[in-house]
Amino acid sequence: QVMAPSFSMQKNAAGAGAALPPITDGFLRYLGAVIKEAATRSLSNDLVVAGVSTSLLGGLIYALRYIVNKLKGGMYRSYLQSYITVEVSHSELYCAMAQWLVESGALDAATHYKALPKRAGVTDSDAMAAARGKGGGKGGGWGGRPQQVKKAYSLTPDGLDVSFLPMGKQETYMVRFEHRPIWITMWANEEIKGRWRVPGQNQDRITIQAFNWGVNGRDLIRRLLVHVQAKSLHASERTVDLWNPVRTAGDMEWEIVTKIAKRPARTVVLREGLMEDILGDVAKFIERESWYAARNIPHRRGYLLEGPPGCGKTSLIRAVASEFSLPLCCVPLQSQRVGEGGIEALLHRAPEGAIIYIEDIDCAEQGGVLSRAGGEPRPVQESEKRVTMSDILNAIDGLGAQTGRLLFLTTNHPERLDPALLRDGRVDRRFHLGPADRDMCYRVFQSIKGEGAKAEEAAARNFAEAVPEGCTIAQLQGFLVKHHELPSEELVLKVQDLVPTVAAQNGHAIEQTNGHTGTVEQEQ
Repeated sequence: QVMAPSFSMQKNAAGAGAALPPITDGFLRYLGAVIKEAATRSLSNDLVVAGVSTSLLGGLIYALRYIVNKLKGGMYRSYLQSYITVEVSHSELYCAMAQWLVESGALDAATHYKALPKRAGVTDSDAMAAARGKGGGKGGGWGGRPQQVKKAYSLTPDGLDVSFLPMGKQETYMVRFEHRPIWITMWANEEIKGRWRVPGQNQDRITIQAFNWGVNGRDLIRRLLVHVQAKSLHASERTVDLWNPVRTAGDMEWEIVTKIAKRPARTVVLREGLMEDILGDVAKFIERESWYAARNIPHRRGYLLEGPPGCGKTSLIRAVASEFSLPLCCVPLQSQRVGEGGIEALLHRAPEGAIIYIEDIDCAEQGGVLSRAGGEPRPVQESEKRVTMSDILNAIDGLGAQTGRLLFLTTNHPERLDPALLRDGRVDRRFHLGPADRDMCYRVFQSIKGEGAKAEEAAARNFAEAVPEGCTIAQLQGFLVKHHELPSEELVLKVQDLVPTVAAQNGHAIEQTNGHTGTVEQEQ
């Protein structure tokens, strides 16, 4: 009775709202009524209403921004996932891809070109291949790939032409493969003087992009690259890839420098049966890969070709690479780059199934570098890092030595070689290639003078008998090429002009090789 009038007076004094229910009716009911009464009174206050409205508006704006950012992030991720990008940098695959782009006409829309002179009748794809390097070199000789277009050396305007080769400059081209669009971007090769070449930078590369909607873009690009490799493989049936080491950032990598024409084995003039012996041994080695693996024997094979210069060592190696379509990797021992990069790491990165060719292996010696002309080793400067025999031994059969490869070593001075190099597992077979014998002289004469038909047997035999002792195949071939227009009878008489040349150039070599007959072999 005392409290009720007081509460009634307080309610009347407030002059607003309904009476609150007694707390005895329930705490939750009473609490709800209090909250409702407080809200009613707050909404009647303009300041409170303004504050609440501002808070709601700010919250709504924040929520909208959050939703928009989420949508943008999802759309950006969807955009990134809608494309797949593959980069093809310096490698055999890059060369095949670049050749395919030129031949397919995909680069006809380019805006930056490099102009190169060419002979009339030569295609742009052949001009591009020639621009990457001219093949041939040692071991070229006669019997190489026949020319599709007869080369003309006339300087008349009718025989001249110009080829426009795309330069790249980050231009993007769209091509269609399997009726689907693919975007290809070429990057120009810009050499920076004084700086090493970094893989993926400052060098040729191609990026390929494809849609990832409705089709697996990665599989589409994979099928494209397989198609390109298949066409390149078909086109390379008459060529051999020649690889050389190039310097990268603190390391050495292999790079295709050119494609050289294959050399048929029948065009290399060696002692009777020698070529067949080597080709048979290489074929057996390639076929017995599983045999080596089952017995935990490293699948490696080494050959040493020794003899005076001009006796066909390089031509033989080229013929082996041609016969089995193997890439040919040349290691220049006297290059400071090879010494700095490490020959062991370099050989380990060689293409799979390659022929490793190290010319003049006797030039690598502990503490000095020998020259091909002979003489004492010259001291190595502190600033130089040359390849030593110890480096080569570790690279050939060390712990990290590559398997599945053929190794060919050549030397003009076998007496200088370290015996450790000649043991089984490093050099498995050893062959001596000496001056031409009578039968070899006869075959060279028939090859050059025969012109598709057999020359007179008597003239060929007389020529072979007249060739001075100790004449190399290179000297004999050079003589016949120089005087091939002379009648056979005159050639028999004129071949005596080689006597002073042979004596002057091969005097020491003849004495050295007179003691070698037949084939010196070391079987594993």
